[in-house]
Amino acid sequence: MKSYNHLFLPKDKELLRAIIFVITFGLVIILTACGDTVIKNNKEMLDIVKEKEKLSVDIKECGTVVDSDKVLIVGMTGEQEQTYNYYAGQFLIENDGEYQFDKMVKLNEIGWQIRQCKWQNGYVIVCNNSEVSKVQVTIMKKGNEEQVELFDVENVPWIHYLDMSDIKVDYDIQYIFFDSNGEKVW
Repeated sequence: MKSYNHLFLPKDKELLRAIIFVITFGLVIILTACGDTVIKNNKEMLDIVKEKEKLSVDIKECGTVVDSDKVLIVGMTGEQEQTYNYYAGQFLIENDGEYQFDKMVKLNEIGWQIRQCKWQNGYVIVCNNSEVSKVQVTIMKKGNEEQVELFDVENVPWIHYLDMSDIKVDYDIQYIFFDSNGEKVW
């Protein structure tokens, strides 16, 4: 029986080293080219969100929020207020204005054209309801202590990050949305 202990390798060691170098260099180039894309602006971030969600329509930016080394961008699709859909993508902040996609973040509907999600150490509120002019957030801490914050909604879409990292006890949150006359919208 014939033995196949060698792999048709050249007997010249210099030629063997050159072949190994070329193969290694080629693999490095291929693996680098297949790595994560570096993103440089919000439009490119929205393009990634659009790609991840497999959208065939344009996506419009609602806004961004930043917390330490991460940025969350929120976009929406649709032409009529009745048909808007909302999407959020988290990106890692890299060197000098460069970003790298990390993951998609689910937004929960809490009212008409109003979305919210848990993100980092707090909550992101997105409002695209043109009737809303103020948002009241009531944080009810364990032990019946309440903290009330009021935010102006000057332009829609409006996005706000509510950092909860300084609250060390259990809590509930209530959102109330008001129009310019002080009437509840949602």
